[in-house]
Amino acid sequence: MARAGSARALALVTCVYFLLRSCCFTAHGPSRRVQTSLRAGEADADAQTELRALRLQLTELTEELRELRLQVHGSGSAQVGHLPAPPPPPAALHTFTQASPAPAPSAAVVSGSAVQVKSAGYTSGDIAAFYLDGGEVMINGPANNRGLNILIIDPGTQRIVKGQCYDTWANPKDANAFLASDLNSAPQGHILLLALKDSGMENLNKAALEALQSFGSTLTGPLTERQGYALVGVKGGRALAEQQGKSVEIQGISLPCKVSAPTTPFVVQELPGGHDPTTLPGGFDVKSVLQQGQLMQTASGGATPQMANVGSIPQSATISGLGGFPQR
Repeated sequence: MARAGSARALALVTCVYFLLRSCCFTAHGPSRRVQTSLRAGEADADAQTELRALRLQLTELTEELRELRLQVHGSGSAQVGHLPAPPPPPAALHTFTQASPAPAPSAAVVSGSAVQVKSAGYTSGDIAAFYLDGGEVMINGPANNRGLNILIIDPGTQRIVKGQCYDTWANPKDANAFLASDLNSAPQGHILLLALKDSGMENLNKAALEALQSFGSTLTGPLTERQGYALVGVKGGRALAEQQGKSVEIQGISLPCKVSAPTTPFVVQELPGGHDPTTLPGGFDVKSVLQQGQLMQTASGGATPQMANVGSIPQSATISGLGGFPQR
């Protein structure tokens, strides 16, 4: 903008210069002739009109040049090399207070089911029981649910997928094999609830122990006879709770999922080899004991003999009658 003003001023100065030369030429040339003519009495109307017109143009150009100088030197030179400042933003018609964004709705926290597991040996309560949120999960098995009782829970479907018991006291061969097979076939992440009733932990073999360890059990060997054991474990993970003793109970913990206790009991089939023990504690053969009992009963005239009368048989074992089994 300043450069354009300077160029315009230069052009005006040039015009003024040539007009001044013209005026001077006229003043020193034609004007002398006019004066000579006036002195001589010879008026030249055309020369006088031309002189007045030139003077008027000179005056107008002089005023325009003065104004242009004021513009160039007053404001133009101060802004050379600087861009004009941007205009201020227009004021808003209304002022609004931006509200804080509403927090995203959090997913509902669903607490898992409260679990309770009870286990006791034959002489300390003789129980194996499971409770989910206070509701008992029933298992109906042979030999009054003697041995290891289990529940397997699928946390994905939130359902109990298996309820079973394994009579490792009377039939350790079949019971250990089925226990290891069922536990090993459970997928990773499934939950195991286990409670022993009566007895049977003393007959666990290596395969059964390793299957229990896959659910977080810390057992490294069999327990003693009629010793209770309770476990809440996760396949491929650590045990959530584990206890052992004559009478134990797990409570005050929650499962990682919500599970409802079914209204009908789990029905367990008998083991292929049956549930009658072949040996008594101490290694005594059951058939031999029964045969000796029958002979003694015949010799005594039909009365039921006490086991104390049978040589090396322990006094704690008695024969309930012909074809019966040792009382536990």
